[in-house]
Amino acid sequence: MFQLYLICAICFLLPICFLISSELYKLIARNIIYWNINNKSIKKENILGLANIYIKTKKWLTCILMLEFHLDNEINFEYYNCLGFCYQQISLNEKAKFYYLQASYQEPHNIICLQNVAKIYDILNDQQNAIKSYKKILSIDTSNQIAQKYLHQFINHK
Repeated sequence: MFQLYLICAICFLLPICFLISSELYKLIARNIIYWNINNKSIKKENILGLANIYIKTKKWLTCILMLEFHLDNEINFEYYNCLGFCYQQISLNEKAKFYYLQASYQEPHNIICLQNVAKIYDILNDQQNAIKSYKKILSIDTSNQIAQKYLHQFINHK
């Protein structure tokens, strides 16, 4: 009977221990990155990694503060893209448009940047600029299905 009790206790506690251990690992990794930020010894990849953590946990303002703080040190289209996404998630679409446009100026042939610009134009009901952006995407990548779908829908709704 005692052995059955131990087996049940282990089966119940083992998944809980696994969940706690994985959360502790994430917390330690996040704190190491945060400590590196405070010591200014962080690389661009780590800043983007921490930004992705904040995005996954939907901490939009924390992500915005960190990225805008590091914009002075290094201008990077990925920073602008992340900032645009965060502002879009908190419904500051004009600010999101600004950062998406900055990203597309940095990397004018990056499909993801151009799709973000086109999407934010569509959200802001600026169909003319959205169409221009989608046409630019198709000039770079003729098989881009997102741009083809949007332009097809726009032509059908005319």
